Amino acid sequence: NMLLNISVPLAKLLVSVPPKPLDINKDTIKRILVIQLFGMGDLICSLPLLEAIKKYFNQSKITLLIDAKLSGLANLAECKDEIIGYKKGILSKVKAVSNIRKNKYDMAVALNPLFQGAWLAYLSRAKYRLGYIRDYEDIQNIEKLSRLLTHPILPLDKPIQDIQRYLGIMRFLGIETTCSFSGLNIPEKEIKWIDAFLQNN
Repeated sequence: NMLLNISVPLAKLLVSVPPKPLDINKDTIKRILVIQLFGMGDLICSLPLLEAIKKYFNQSKITLLIDAKLSGLANLAECKDEIIGYKKGILSKVKAVSNIRKNKYDMAVALNPLFQGAWLAYLSRAKYRLGYIRDYEDIQNIEKLSRLLTHPILPLDKPIQDIQRYLGIMRFLGIETTCSFSGLNIPEKEIKWIDAFLQNN
């Protein structure tokens, strides 16, 4: 496996080359699956990306797949149309996969360089499956994740702010965007839920 045996300097050279933008006719994209399997902080940092996707693909329905424990927070964001909660356990995962297959997505975006995220994107059968395939310190995922995504993305060779890293998905699509987010409309009962979540996690 040549990709798994490349030296770190060569890996840095590879990831420093910006990917060629993906040319997509946005009118053909009706359903988009966004997979975010990290925690609360990453979910919040990825909301500007979701808003940018929603704004550009304005005729598309956006489904956000996240840890089921974060569904209450994600429901406060208007930049998604549907949420699929992902839980541990075989039955929950089978149900999530069934929902993904049923929705017939045109595009799947795996935000985290995890096998599980790329695998879910692959199972969606979306024509376009894109996402990051390695983190800054880990080059071991390159080959196995690349096989699951139609358009794997190698990040830059140095850490950048998480919001900008997620927005890099839009730049890969050839869409220039700025970091903007309309915020969360949080009712009092949800503030109490967030306080309880933070105390227990």
